[in-house]
Amino acid sequence: MDVISADLNSPNPVHLNSTQDASSSLPTSPETGSDHSQFLSTSFSPLTYAQKLVQETPSTPNLDKFDQIHGRLQTKIDDLQQKTKTLITSSQSQLLDQIVGVRTIDSSLSAIEEQIREIKAYMHALRSKIRVPHTQAVAYARQAANLQAAMRFARLTARFMQLARKLRMQVPDIVEEAEDNNGRCDWAAAALTLADIDRTVASNGGLTGIFVVDNEIKSSVEPRRRGALLAAESMVSNGMQKNNASDVGSGLIVLANLGALGNVVAKKVRQEASNWATYVSSASLNDTWVDIASLVDELLARGLQIRTLEKALARRRDVVTRFDVSVDNSAGFLDSVVAQLGDRALAFWWRAAVAVLSARILAAPTRATVTTGFPRLVRAFFPKLEPLVLAHLGGVTTVRELPSKGVTQDLHEEEEEEPGVLILWDGLLAPLATEYCARAATRMNGSVKRCFGQQILSAPVKKNVIAAVRRISAETQLASADSRLSAAVLRCASDSVNEFMQEINTRITHVSATVLPPVLNNDPNELLSVYAGLVNAVQTLCTGLRESDVCIQQLPDPYTLVEPLFAAAQIGISEAVDQDDLQTVESAMQWIQSQVIAPIELDLCRRTQMFVKISIQKYVRTTLLIYPMTEEAKLHVVANVARFEFACSQLVSLTDTGNAYASLRLLRPLLFMDSKQLCKNIENGDMLKCLPKVDLLGFVIYRIVSEVELADKEMLLPHAVLGWTQVQLKEYMLDQVQQEPPLLDNVLDAQRWSLDQLAQKLQEISPEHYDLASCGLKHLAK
Repeated sequence: MDVISADLNSPNPVHLNSTQDASSSLPTSPETGSDHSQFLSTSFSPLTYAQKLVQETPSTPNLDKFDQIHGRLQTKIDDLQQKTKTLITSSQSQLLDQIVGVRTIDSSLSAIEEQIREIKAYMHALRSKIRVPHTQAVAYARQAANLQAAMRFARLTARFMQLARKLRMQVPDIVEEAEDNNGRCDWAAAALTLADIDRTVASNGGLTGIFVVDNEIKSSVEPRRRGALLAAESMVSNGMQKNNASDVGSGLIVLANLGALGNVVAKKVRQEASNWATYVSSASLNDTWVDIASLVDELLARGLQIRTLEKALARRRDVVTRFDVSVDNSAGFLDSVVAQLGDRALAFWWRAAVAVLSARILAAPTRATVTTGFPRLVRAFFPKLEPLVLAHLGGVTTVRELPSKGVTQDLHEEEEEEPGVLILWDGLLAPLATEYCARAATRMNGSVKRCFGQQILSAPVKKNVIAAVRRISAETQLASADSRLSAAVLRCASDSVNEFMQEINTRITHVSATVLPPVLNNDPNELLSVYAGLVNAVQTLCTGLRESDVCIQQLPDPYTLVEPLFAAAQIGISEAVDQDDLQTVESAMQWIQSQVIAPIELDLCRRTQMFVKISIQKYVRTTLLIYPMTEEAKLHVVANVARFEFACSQLVSLTDTGNAYASLRLLRPLLFMDSKQLCKNIENGDMLKCLPKVDLLGFVIYRIVSEVELADKEMLLPHAVLGWTQVQLKEYMLDQVQQEPPLLDNVLDAQRWSLDQLAQKLQEISPEHYDLASCGLKHLAK
């Protein structure tokens, strides 16, 4: 049911529900003990309710009782109807009260709307009063802004006029010829003033359009600006011609303050390159080397001028603080020029100049002459380039190599090579150097090939070798004017020398296959003469190159070519000594003298001394290892020692062989010493100090075993201890003549064991030999 509200002004409005509130107001039936809410249930059934009432009556039907029930129900119905009427009546009164309250509120709202309309009217009038002063204030503000702008323009105009008057004082009335103005004009101050004028005219939208300003600029400022530019260019040109970096720097400062540094200097460099191209194209090359020398002189003179300009550009300068008109501090003068040229001024000019000169010199009529006389061209350039190679120029050759923080910041921190030298070499000299080196290599290789005949078994003719040396020396001397050319020619010379040695080695291989191992006699041998001629050719080549100061690395060593001859002779002598063939030894010594030392033009004294020394050592070691050492064997050795000594003395002075000759002289007394004398000399050590320990102890062991009869004495010998034969031990010890002592430690250990066993067996049998064995053990322990 609908909700009925009380008066809007009532603090507790009444909410009525026809279902819930009506039932809650019904009294509980005294008869049934229940309230009226059951009649409001949706599941209420009249039939069920009637049955329930009937069940509450006695089992005997009583009509009066039914009448009572009917009456009670009727009473309830009447009661409900009465309550319904009361509720409707009270609700209607409340609704009427609320309607009256709504009407009151409506009248109040109407009054409020009226007041709002009045307020709007007041606001409209107030806005009208405010708008007029506001409009007037805006007009006044606009007028003030215009006045301020006019004042700024008037102030700038006044400043412009002051600067213009100052400029006229710094630069009086100029004439057309700039030279007449230099003596009475302060161009550096004028440049600063012009820069300040430019900044003043360009500020706040510019002063162009003001008649006074335009007229002053046209009549006074611009002519003086042109005069300043002409004067700055004149200072730069005169400074370059005089190679005066200070004058050039003064002109550059004027140009920088005028804001025209990069453009003017770049134009100047390009003009210099164009003038050089005109000069080169008009030059005559009839007298090739004289005209080229003239071009070189002019090139270097102009290069010095550009270098003076670059030096002035690269100089570090302090910031001008009095006038805020200088160039941007983040970029120096050199950076401004690089931005216009795309490269350093000096590198740009050298690249253009060298390109023009290269095209002129390498033209068809003169290329062959210049290539043939290329070292002369190099000498024409590089002695005169020395004034250009100065430490503090910078030397950056391309814009990609410029420092990231500005060129001028790092110029004094890095000292690099002058770019002109590199550009000149790369642009002009490198192609000629390549061609010249190829021709020089051909000439040197030709002289080397002429040294050899067609027959493989033949030696070079000495005069041809000397001619090859002269050719190589001449080529290297001609190329010495430049280090890079000299290095290239030296590489070609080294290749020629290597080719010479390859041919020598090939021929020596063929000769060696026939004559080595040699026949050790004095008969003339043509192949050995060829071998000696090949060695002499190498000696002539190396000596000639050294005397000519040709600095070829790793020149061949002719002494290595002689080693196979000495090695073959050493093998022959070793075999002859082992076979006790002194005649062959004598023949070998004579063969060394006649077939090796005499024909070969080398100082073989030291090598021969070493050869004889090794031969003596092997002979002494072989002699001391004789077993059994009988009296007959001793006498035979004494006779052979004299022959061997005489054969060796034919080659060298035996005293120069040191201990080797002393040991040879000791053989004869050593063989005939008795046991006591031998033991005494071993203990003293003076007489036998020239003998190696392994040789002396071996001699002691073989002598004891040869003189004393012992059972199984063969098993006590060192070679038996090592499990070798006597021949194997001898071969092993002869192979170790020139080796380090540790390689014979195994032999010394075997000798120690042998001496110890002999001492034990000889203590009672032979006291003399026991003392000798004990003395050997003591000597071994030292």
